[in-house]
Amino acid sequence: MGRESKILDEQTLIEGIRSGDREVYEWMYRKYFNMIYLMVQKNSGDLEDAKDLFQDTLIELVKNMRQLDFTLTSKISTYLYAIARNIWFSRLRSDKKAPVISTDKMNTNLPESPDEIELKEEEEKKLEVSTQMLSKLNKDCQELLRMFYFYKRSLTEIAEKLGLTYGFAKLKRKRCMDYWINEVRKTKW
Repeated sequence: MGRESKILDEQTLIEGIRSGDREVYEWMYRKYFNMIYLMVQKNSGDLEDAKDLFQDTLIELVKNMRQLDFTLTSKISTYLYAIARNIWFSRLRSDKKAPVISTDKMNTNLPESPDEIELKEEEEKKLEVSTQMLSKLNKDCQELLRMFYFYKRSLTEIAEKLGLTYGFAKLKRKRCMDYWINEVRKTKW
């Protein structure tokens, strides 16, 4: 179905979880397992613990979401993280292991919390919208903005390449940039 390449919206996730859609569960694993693994690793656990915890967390999530009176008041990633954290710390307490919160930062780009996941998704969406809006500009504006912002060319170089005066290249860059920014701002994230 190709869901792994895109972000599933909350309603699709809820419906998939409630109906037992295997692809939704696989998508959630790919999307959220690292968040759970990092939390476990920082608190006295290993990869096997994280795998077990993620399964138990999904079971609890499904059980909760299938209740008739269940209402989700946060993002699924936040709710999933809260369930995992509660289960994990409950296990640590019952095993008499004191949670050890690591202050070491791992050298990784993986999001560590639901908030970081939300921020990353928002940034990806903004970048996608900005890129789409850039492609809707006329060719002259696209070329000028790309040369200036992406290829770091000076306005003198751009004016020469496009056969413009320096003053007109500067004015055109401002107009193109203003138009692009206005178009991006009109778009709902």
